[in-house]
Amino acid sequence: MCPLNFQYVVFYMHSELPMEGKASAVQFVNCANACANLGYPAVMIYLAKGMRALNPLRWFIRFHVKAPSSGFSKFYVTGGALKVIELPISWPFDSGVSDKLSSAFLAKKIFLPKYIFPHTRLFYSRDWNFIKEAIEHKIPSIFEWDFPVRQNFEAATANSDFLKLVVANTAFIREDLVWHGIPSSKVIQVNNGVNKYFFIRRPEEAEMWRKRFLKDKGKALIVYAANLERFKGIDLLLESAKKLKDLVFVVAGGNNAKITNYSRIAKQEAIGNIVFAGYIPHSTLPGLFQAADVLVFPHLSGPASEFTSPLKFFEYLSSGTPIAISDISFLHEFKQRNLAICVSAPDHCEEFVKAILMAISKYPRRTEGYQENVNCAQEFTWESRMRYIFGKAGFSL
Repeated sequence: MCPLNFQYVVFYMHSELPMEGKASAVQFVNCANACANLGYPAVMIYLAKGMRALNPLRWFIRFHVKAPSSGFSKFYVTGGALKVIELPISWPFDSGVSDKLSSAFLAKKIFLPKYIFPHTRLFYSRDWNFIKEAIEHKIPSIFEWDFPVRQNFEAATANSDFLKLVVANTAFIREDLVWHGIPSSKVIQVNNGVNKYFFIRRPEEAEMWRKRFLKDKGKALIVYAANLERFKGIDLLLESAKKLKDLVFVVAGGNNAKITNYSRIAKQEAIGNIVFAGYIPHSTLPGLFQAADVLVFPHLSGPASEFTSPLKFFEYLSSGTPIAISDISFLHEFKQRNLAICVSAPDHCEEFVKAILMAISKYPRRTEGYQENVNCAQEFTWESRMRYIFGKAGFSL
């Protein structure tokens, strides 16, 4: 049990963790982990899973921080400084019951005010409802958001001195937050980041991946890593693979239903040079990225292209591997840099095929990668991001 006067930076996510295929959870855990790496007393609070949530004895455990489970640490690749608390209130009763029996109500009205806030120096969340609760209890807070806003923010909360900062990951979201009631002086735009372990060179792992996927050593390996969503350009990627039969495409990510669907489409279209590898743990992605000849980032135009600040882009850069990428809004600030990337207009298969072929031709694979990409990524570590955010919020140890 911690002493009562010990104040934590609390990162609160009202979800069970870990969660596969949830980029927002990866982003938020990385923020908390970076905060801990910077020397702040950071604790990540989330909902317990399974039987741990149904154990009534845990209701009597007060504010007790602990190291993350080995499964949590391995899934998110966290360091040893981050601590966690699992709230024992996640259960199947949230659907079809009184609001006063829901996990959100119990968290806001019982667990946070009684057990968490007395130990909280700064509250950080992606959930406005919990930010409101913290501010009502006079807890300095930072709110982060990265999707189009679908609500107006209450003036009393938005203008409170206890709302120290609101973080948007793109200019589009920043403008949206201001339009819906957040004072412009409180909103900053900050790109997402990359975990430092992505920078470690892994030549042996990379060679293992190449041996696994390249039966013909003369072929090039093209890697895509993301959820299998149409707006992310997965259909565009399949079309490109169909036109580039001499290349091997590996798709990492996606849930079972999406993998089954796109595998069926690939079979129907006789696209035999694409492999759906499924979920690959974050800890092994750096080796796969370094194994590729080209990393691909197709994307469609439309609303999602305006508010996307993809984690994967910075992870791609950190590998030093050349990138073929669709030209969407977030990319504008990077196009002027001397990077090993080839840019394509969104939506057009022929243009994306040209970008892939140009990347292969202009940037032949290097075991050590292209340093200009690595140097750029090093500006966007999660630690540098959190240091900047805390500086803007006027927060320090």
